[in-house]
Amino acid sequence: MKKIRLLIVDDHPLMRRALQAAIETEPDMEVIGIAVNGVQAQAIISELQPDVVLMDLLMPGGNGLDAIASIHAEHPMVNILVVTSLEEQDKIVQAIRAGAQGYLTKAADTEELLDAIRSVDIGQSYLPPHIAAKLMNSVRAQPVEAAQGKKPIEELTRRELEVFGFLGQGLSNAKIGNALHISPSTVNVHIHNIMNKLGFDKRRELVVYAAQKQKL
Repeated sequence: MKKIRLLIVDDHPLMRRALQAAIETEPDMEVIGIAVNGVQAQAIISELQPDVVLMDLLMPGGNGLDAIASIHAEHPMVNILVVTSLEEQDKIVQAIRAGAQGYLTKAADTEELLDAIRSVDIGQSYLPPHIAAKLMNSVRAQPVEAAQGKKPIEELTRRELEVFGFLGQGLSNAKIGNALHISPSTVNVHIHNIMNKLGFDKRRELVVYAAQKQKL
């Protein structure tokens, strides 16, 4: 039987142990790695090649949203299931836009966790009914002008906002990477995600927009 290979990314030892204990009861799943933050997850994911990553969002030393974006860009075949204490609508939307396949809160029971893992493993999206309903209500309440393409700067992650600011200064990927202590390729991933979120097709248009925002 093919087992679903899982990487757990969470900074809380008790939560890591609880997730691992739940998974190890299932004959079709196995935990192949543990990471305590997003940076460590990105460092080991190429070697481990998991099928599913269980990703927390709030972690010191590398937050989950940045890690989701980078993993999704560099390893698109890896499915990411967010397992977090956060239930705010903006975090859910940001995680999905960054590349998460599913979103689950830590209040979920073991059966729901296992169902969510199996769903995202086969490429299906997973949202608990109450979260799906919350998003649906938000879409219904969204102003028409926002639905028609208003650029949501507030939906960028902290790191994306930093990159966005440097873009407005006209810096290259290499210089942005030096300033943020990340590689130019990682900078490129962030720029790609920013363009998707803000609705730009060309980098030069994004640079002009970023420069305009800095003047406001």
